[in-house]
Amino acid sequence: MPFNAQPRPRRAPAMAPDDRRTAILEAVVPLLRERGGAVTTRELAAAAGVAEGTLFRVFPDKETLVRAAVERALDPVDLVAQIEAIPASQALRPALTEAVRLMQDRAGQVVDLLFVAHHAPDGEHRPGSEHSPGGEHRPGGEHRPGVGHGAPPHGHRARRHHASVEPVVDAVAELLAAHAAELRLPPLDSARILMGLVLSTRRPGAWGSGLNLSAEDLVAVALDGLAHHASDAHTSANHGEEG
Repeated sequence: MPFNAQPRPRRAPAMAPDDRRTAILEAVVPLLRERGGAVTTRELAAAAGVAEGTLFRVFPDKETLVRAAVERALDPVDLVAQIEAIPASQALRPALTEAVRLMQDRAGQVVDLLFVAHHAPDGEHRPGSEHSPGGEHRPGGEHRPGVGHGAPPHGHRARRHHASVEPVVDAVAELLAAHAAELRLPPLDSARILMGLVLSTRRPGAWGSGLNLSAEDLVAVALDGLAHHASDAHTSANHGEEG
């Protein structure tokens, strides 16, 4: 090596396949939520900081990537860990507000990604697959009804929904157990009611023009009911008198 030659920088170690898959999903989910089905694989690759060919090696097409993003959002492991990290010594209202905010954020992510999965056009497949990049079938490609829409069958969705919700309910119930004396109902029943409120207010079209409660408002309804109390310290805007 010449005296003044600079040593070549070492290449970063290659990521394990599972780690690369996880890193890509974490990077592209915000873009999927923002752009929906109109997002291109080129944009997704740029968001993930990888070449488009690398993206295709991990996910053969955009539909597969969207399905993987939905599955990841439905996996409750990290959400359960976040709820379990809320100190049991914290007062009931702020502890519950923190838990509800986490649940609302995850529910919003799931709703957005399911919308993309249902409405995204067939599209942008690996070059050489049976689909062209524009989503049209290549000669000899088999057309299968229903393929191209990211939603799994109804029975699978129901089982997946149950498996994603119950661990979260259990984690909230464990958080509430430290405050059982302050609750009208047992912690598990209270946690199920709370989960029902979160999911019903995040479901698209469930309340016409929309019922978008903040975590503070939702906890106030859960703990205090719908009636106004003169002693309330909660000062959120009255949603029924807007306009």
